[in-house]
Amino acid sequence: MENVSKSHLFFLVWATLLVFIVVLWFFSPRFVLWKGLDIPMAASKNPETDRASWTLLQLEDPFMSIPDEGNRPIRWRLLFPLLAHYLHFPRILFLMLPHLGALIAIGMMIHLTMRELNHRILSIVTAALMTTGSWFFVSTGWLTYFDSWYIIGLLLVSFIKSRRALVLTCLFMPWVDERFIFALPICMTVRAVYFGWIENNEVRKFWQDCLICLITLLPYVVLRILAMHFYDAEAVDYMGRRLAHQYNVAKCISGTWEGIRTAWVFVALFMLLSFRKKKFWWNLLILLVPICSVIGILPLSGDYSRSMSMVLPAALLGIWLLFRAGRAYHRHILLGALVLNLLLPAHHVVGRFTRPIYYFYHEVYRYRTPPDSFTGIAQYRRGTEKEKTGDLEGAIAAYSEAIRLDPENATAYAQRGIAKSKLGLWQSAVEDYHKALSMAPPKWEYRPRIEKRLQEAFDHLPLQNPKDD
Repeated sequence: MENVSKSHLFFLVWATLLVFIVVLWFFSPRFVLWKGLDIPMAASKNPETDRASWTLLQLEDPFMSIPDEGNRPIRWRLLFPLLAHYLHFPRILFLMLPHLGALIAIGMMIHLTMRELNHRILSIVTAALMTTGSWFFVSTGWLTYFDSWYIIGLLLVSFIKSRRALVLTCLFMPWVDERFIFALPICMTVRAVYFGWIENNEVRKFWQDCLICLITLLPYVVLRILAMHFYDAEAVDYMGRRLAHQYNVAKCISGTWEGIRTAWVFVALFMLLSFRKKKFWWNLLILLVPICSVIGILPLSGDYSRSMSMVLPAALLGIWLLFRAGRAYHRHILLGALVLNLLLPAHHVVGRFTRPIYYFYHEVYRYRTPPDSFTGIAQYRRGTEKEKTGDLEGAIAAYSEAIRLDPENATAYAQRGIAKSKLGLWQSAVEDYHKALSMAPPKWEYRPRIEKRLQEAFDHLPLQNPKDD
């Protein structure tokens, strides 16, 4: 473990927070939609809360079946649900884990770049550029998406020489996100370039580390294959449908770009500056591994932009190689890439949708004017629709949800009382009528009608026996 001075540690803390806050200002989560996590009608309609609604159920039963096809992959992403289940994490702490991972990932990138370039400003700019990509947008905006921890795993494999760290990362990271396995070829290639094994004729170390990764990952791979064959046949069907899916080429290209955006320039520089004279097979590997990995992951994943985070270590090393080579205008290229990433529009690109990402002040306005489904209006309308079709129990449930979201909604109380009256629940109806009349304004247009219904409900109540007093 490296010795870190107090001044360096202080720098890491404030620089990490600076990058985190600045990038969030330009690319803010739609945090108003987090309110929908506790609203069944709204939770499944937005990626911000859809997966979280299932993942939070895993805290009670980590090995539960996931019938929802879009969220089926989390059935095997068990590391954090298991930790939260057995350590009894409060829900808020579990929901904050991706944000904590984002801070750690940013701090790692600043520290690694500082170690390489020994320049604070350049370290901050580099980390900010690597943060203006899909992994950060998802980790901070889509609840219980652990992409930030996946990035930590990629950084550990690519830039930390310790084989103990390599083994531990390969042992645990597939249980965070199995895409880690598909990213390993890029990480191991970056590792070989970063530690100079090829140019120093130490290829043996490269193959030894590859073998260590294979041996460590073997139990996970065997378990997954056996489970798919004997236990999880739905996963086989899911993969078959993914491979048979008709892909929109334009969306695949857009999603590839949105993964790291202008940082693709440094992926290209990584491949260009890693070439070695008289190393034909190594140069071929440098060229083919990133390209084949990027193309190969697209048919297996519906989240095109998220999947491109696998090349982040190559982009990071591309920046360092540019500075090692002492190329002209290298600082201008780095700063220009960051400025473009901050100013150019960004999107989440998924097979089913493309969603823009806005500035923080835009999301503050949205928070102040939330969608109807988060204020009780949609639930109230849902209740009236169910009442018209004769589903009175469903209507009462919808009105109750509208009241939970807006406890001052007198109309919802009144309408729930009417539905209860139709079911003969007179005492409960009286309570709702009283509540509606007590909170409604004196000139409420529905007051005469509700007072009449209240009297009718009283007439249906059994006479009270004085001895019961």
